[in-house]
Amino acid sequence: MKEHLTDRDLDAARRELNGEVMARKPDGTPWDHVNEVKDAQNGLVKRIGQLNRKLSWPGLSEAERPLIEQELSEASRLLDYSEQFVPR
Repeated sequence: MKEHLTDRDLDAARRELNGEVMARKPDGTPWDHVNEVKDAQNGLVKRIGQLNRKLSWPGLSEAERPLIEQELSEASRLLDYSEQFVPR
């Protein structure tokens, strides 16, 4: 997911939302950074849900909890950041 939410992808998607064509494929059709970013955002939403469910699982070990919390924090921050460029 991160590979489709780089600053370059996010800027291209924002500009495409404003009507610019940022790049073309070899066959001449424009790249669709907006859908690429939206797909990545949807993946993050799904992952955030999975992580929240893991955190509420009673059998979660104390060793696993901080790792899951860290991944959840990173995913949430990335989703929030991406929404500044492409609102969901």
